[in-house]
Amino acid sequence: MTNKRLEKLQPLRHRVAVYVPGTNGVNTAANNSEYVRRAAALLSDAFGGATATPARGFWMSESAGLVEERVTIVYAYAGNEALEDQLGAVIEFCEGMKEALKQETISLELDSALYFI
Repeated sequence: MTNKRLEKLQPLRHRVAVYVPGTNGVNTAANNSEYVRRAAALLSDAFGGATATPARGFWMSESAGLVEERVTIVYAYAGNEALEDQLGAVIEFCEGMKEALKQETISLELDSALYFI
């Protein structure tokens, strides 16, 4: 690294992202703002801050065919220790959201790898 100021800082090398679905069940549009806020609060508490960005998601459902939905990606960056300490809570949040919103899966991204919870 060539910048002396950055050399003194601790980089956060891990990206954790929760994909909050915009549907309840397979394809019934739903207001996902409560889960966006809950995901942002969880990631902020665990890792010091979070960012949310809207996206359009597509997936193939056995019962409904191609489903398009409004998705909000809530993400944070984390250091090694915080990630190790808090990843279990993030997974538990995804499991609870999956059940509450009647989803087949919830996407959790970690360091550019996608996991279906």
